[in-house]
Amino acid sequence: MARESEPMGDPRKWVKTGSLWLAAMLLAAGGPLLLAWLAISREPKQWHWNDWVNQFTQIAAGVIFFALASLFGRKSEKRSEALANAELITSMGILSTSSARAYAGNDAQAIRIAADARAALQHYPRARYEEQCRLISKIVDSYSDLVFGTFSRADGLPRSIWAGLLAGAVDVIADAQQLADRTGRRHHSRKRQLVDMVEHVRFAIDMGGELREADEVVTRTPTGTSPPRDLEEVWRKEYGGSSESLSRVSRLEVLYRRELTVAHNWNVLKENAEKLKCSAALHDIWDTDDWFSPWFVRRLGNGLLEAVNVVGHSLANEPARFDRIPDTPQVPVHPIPLKHSEIPRGMRDTTIANHCRVLETAAANTICVLTYRVKCFDRIPRRIVLDGNHRLAAARRLAASPGARLQPIRVLEFLIDEHERLDLMMPPPEDFKYWKWHGFTPDVQVVRSFGRPITPESGPWHTPPNEPH
Repeated sequence: MARESEPMGDPRKWVKTGSLWLAAMLLAAGGPLLLAWLAISREPKQWHWNDWVNQFTQIAAGVIFFALASLFGRKSEKRSEALANAELITSMGILSTSSARAYAGNDAQAIRIAADARAALQHYPRARYEEQCRLISKIVDSYSDLVFGTFSRADGLPRSIWAGLLAGAVDVIADAQQLADRTGRRHHSRKRQLVDMVEHVRFAIDMGGELREADEVVTRTPTGTSPPRDLEEVWRKEYGGSSESLSRVSRLEVLYRRELTVAHNWNVLKENAEKLKCSAALHDIWDTDDWFSPWFVRRLGNGLLEAVNVVGHSLANEPARFDRIPDTPQVPVHPIPLKHSEIPRGMRDTTIANHCRVLETAAANTICVLTYRVKCFDRIPRRIVLDGNHRLAAARRLAASPGARLQPIRVLEFLIDEHERLDLMMPPPEDFKYWKWHGFTPDVQVVRSFGRPITPESGPWHTPPNEPH
């Protein structure tokens, strides 16, 4: 959903305006002058100077009236655009309120999202391009919030609630598709944004629909946990009439564009789509024991551990820099990331406790995470959780507490799975102080280093030259 700026001072607009003025001048002056020439050629003695004055007066009056009509019409158009912008801004504020993300979502507010989106789309054609882009982004983000919240537990929604959500989404798709169909060729970027928004809304409701089609009988392993349930069918939907369907990677990029906070580069994945696969699956909470977090610690020598970032530096702007973590021998230290089953007591406790309260208050039974299964140097694939670590840690803490809830917590995983190693060297962005890394994120490269000796000179995110794959 990349946003493009509309060109300022479009020469085609000036050509169109100039053509209208030229046509108006020809109509206003050409017609009377032609009639005057015919009159003079037929009866020259009957043509006097006052006739010329009358002709030029009529011509001048026509030009003046045309100019005034054009001026007032332009002002009226600007007023209409200003009103449309104001309506869009108001509608986006309402949409932000009704779509605010919660773990379980708010059923009453979730149903309103489609109505608020449709009301805003009515003012889309007359609004400024910048406001149009903001509206599209807002609708996309609203349905992303629905995926993370209400849709992630769609199988537990009453039928009437789900029917209202589905009908509303279908109406939003229809309105947006009509706007896209009426968009001319000269506004290709607007049409592409509308079509991409339609694809995202379809993906969101398909995810909810796939969850509602779960089997009534849940099979369980001998340990009492249920096996992962693949949601592959949601990716196989073919949307007719769209020549710009989003790829799986692009869908995840749109879904997580506000959520993913680790340094990353989606272009690496999109340019190497043949080397990986994106999928979605439902897991039992205890399937996550061996999933790595992007969290690291180092020993201070005073019986405490210190939280550090991916390159082993002290945290600068995160609350976790104040954590007091008791040192225990079994806790791995940087450059080995912590598994979710290894997170020590005292690490990120404040944030995790806040998430626990939210989970308990919302009575949510599903959390969403973004994971990456890395093809490591020792040829053993390992998962790292790139988004949703605090939620996952909170869910695990609640599930392990003595008064654990009767309804088990499950994990909706969006997975990026490598078939081949992505070892493209990525330059760091301007606001990223770390060294260069390979692949999607530097955290992935840390996990990839399992099975290869780490040297202080190379760091875990650097591959020595000529190292075999």
